[in-house]
Amino acid sequence: MPAKDMLMGLSGHSARHYCNYCSARGIYSKKFRHMYAPLTPPTNTPLDPDWRSYDPNALPLRDHDRSKLYARHVESTGDTEVIQKTGIKGYSPFWELPSIVFPWSYGIDSMHLFYLNIAQYMRDHWAGRFVPSIADEKVNQPYSISTEEWDNIENDIDRMVFPVAFGDRPRSVFAIRKAAEWRTWLKVISPIVLKDRLPEPFYSEWVNLVEAITLATDYSISRQQLASLHPRFVRVIPRLIGLAFGWLYYGVWLFG
Repeated sequence: MPAKDMLMGLSGHSARHYCNYCSARGIYSKKFRHMYAPLTPPTNTPLDPDWRSYDPNALPLRDHDRSKLYARHVESTGDTEVIQKTGIKGYSPFWELPSIVFPWSYGIDSMHLFYLNIAQYMRDHWAGRFVPSIADEKVNQPYSISTEEWDNIENDIDRMVFPVAFGDRPRSVFAIRKAAEWRTWLKVISPIVLKDRLPEPFYSEWVNLVEAITLATDYSISRQQLASLHPRFVRVIPRLIGLAFGWLYYGVWLFG
């Protein structure tokens, strides 16, 4: 991903303009020293005049011609104000290729988008481990899964008869490191072991996300299936993650 950001001439996913495909701006938390990406700013803290709300169905997408002009300007002048305003920090030689359409010629890999991102963060969130320093505050949250239930989940996984064709068998849920293990946890195991453990509506929305990710990462997809993906991913933001993370300045990187 850093290499892709460099080839695109962008500041990267940890910058104010974190998204490679739209011009949405993030919110910096001085407390946690991190740039967050909520589509709706938090309501339980004084609003900053720089914060914006975004409709996931109408994000301000990056434009090829305008982005190219910004890139040329930054490359020739080093204008830091434009860099901060757009997230474009240089002119890539790929702009000279007529076959390149910015930013859509630069794809997102599922490993970083889903398996080493959403899967891990949601597990940590349900377990009260997303921000360890405030874990005690999360014990009674409506989406919480108790320590005892996580132990039961571990026991269920340990007793599973697990065909090799299903993917890499994960170790302890809290010892998963490889993307292949996260993929197996997300697609195969989590819908089973979280049933009747992850409260509603969070479980149903998690299954919706799992089904959408499975379809999006399949080897082939029809146009009709492709058209169904966007509303399914957009649905996740307020129903699964927005409900759970609104108090923490959190957001998703799906479609911006």
